[in-house]
Amino acid sequence: MKVEARALLRAHFVPQEARGRLLKSFGPDCSLLLLEQLDTPEAKFILSHPEFSQIFRAKKQDAPPFIPEDTVLASAGLGRLEPSSGLLVSQSMHSAIGELIHACQVEDEGCPVILVCGPKSIGKSTFNRYLMNLLLNRLPCLEYLECDLGQPEFNPPGCISLVDVREPLLGPPFSHQRPPRKMAFYGDISCEHDTERYLDTLKYVLGGYERDVPLLINTMGWVKGQREIESFHIVIIRWGRLAGLLLLLIDVIRLLLPTHVVQLSAEDFKELPLLSADYIRTTAGLHTRGKPSLKRKHPGGSWQGTHTPQPGHQLLCVQANFPGAGVPGIGAVALKVIHVDVAPTHILCSLNASWVGLCHLPDRVP
Repeated sequence: MKVEARALLRAHFVPQEARGRLLKSFGPDCSLLLLEQLDTPEAKFILSHPEFSQIFRAKKQDAPPFIPEDTVLASAGLGRLEPSSGLLVSQSMHSAIGELIHACQVEDEGCPVILVCGPKSIGKSTFNRYLMNLLLNRLPCLEYLECDLGQPEFNPPGCISLVDVREPLLGPPFSHQRPPRKMAFYGDISCEHDTERYLDTLKYVLGGYERDVPLLINTMGWVKGQREIESFHIVIIRWGRLAGLLLLLIDVIRLLLPTHVVQLSAEDFKELPLLSADYIRTTAGLHTRGKPSLKRKHPGGSWQGTHTPQPGHQLLCVQANFPGAGVPGIGAVALKVIHVDVAPTHILCSLNASWVGLCHLPDRVP
């Protein structure tokens, strides 16, 4: 292994003195990470815009943060950070990841179908990437069903896709766009205006899955908290519509029939109902009905609920512990019409088809 590592370092023009220091600590448990220039059409397109021309340049530090052993990283503009600055894996996340990896390696139980859900800004994308990279250390490939219309991983926004994943994800989404196995253009970054077409599109794309490899499903970060659900139900009653974000998620789970549901939450976050197999089976969704529990009379005269054993998914609850978990990026927007006075009752009309810019203000605006 050292001979191979020495040859790779020499081929990438690492100085002899640095090679010697690096190989002294190189052992069977070490990995060699090769860094190359990001020379892709997507990167060139981004760099062609003047405001983004320096986006991939390393930021200058006031003091040199490198030690001699970091010569290779320093040459690429990378520095050493404290362990607390990296990916924080909670105990619940570590336990869920281990259970999912084990399930994907057991061949006699069929290929697992893993659905990941949770509020916005809770870490679903990070969880999915971490899980996929670990699975690709043990499996030749897996499939990924993208149900998030606004922030997809492998395709442009507004699409639902089924992607065959064979290589680890080591960059932002634009660096690993790829042709999907099957894809449908939904035409919007939100599904709230046409939920039936959204479910039909999911069903159509899911038809491309042959169930011969594990499937990982990414869902939209629809729900933020119990208060939002309660206020949304008030709107439902006021508008006379049978619609709801949580209810649609119930429909999605019923449609996709996952074997495992990973539900992410955060500390100081008012919990949503646990999406257990029993909850999904008995609770009405947006377009589907729940199956009520069978009732039988207790010998003492009272009625007691019983459940007919039915196959369902296994629920894995993961709590995110990184700073800002579950906090949306923009909490409020202030609207100002410049050069003219507009009555408050007409302010939204002036916004229609004339929005010029969105800025961030350092102070609170009354």
